[in-house]
Amino acid sequence: MATLLRSAELTGTLQLLDLSEPAAARLLEIDLPRLRRILCGDERLPDDLHEVVEAISRFTDAVVAGMAGQQQVTVYADDRAFIRALPRYAGYTAAWHRTAAARAAVRNPDLHIVYA
Repeated sequence: MATLLRSAELTGTLQLLDLSEPAAARLLEIDLPRLRRILCGDERLPDDLHEVVEAISRFTDAVVAGMAGQQQVTVYADDRAFIRALPRYAGYTAAWHRTAAARAAVRNPDLHIVYA
């Protein structure tokens, strides 16, 4: 049962962060087939990877808080433009960044989101 709960938790977290399976595999430093086994509940999420998922969530929350304190945030349509503009977020995706900006806009309704 713990495997299924962890599987559901990981699936929900990846959806909340708008991270694709390939992006999540890169961030977790595991291969895509293993991630898919974990997501299906066929393999347990190791404790060290559970900690990495929690760290990614905390990092994302910090990014959202930082964005919420700004007047304007620029988001990008594709990963290449996103990483070129914001290399400090290498490994993450433009979709993750857009989702973070949307969460920031909920906190700060005056936040202007600009699409590049």
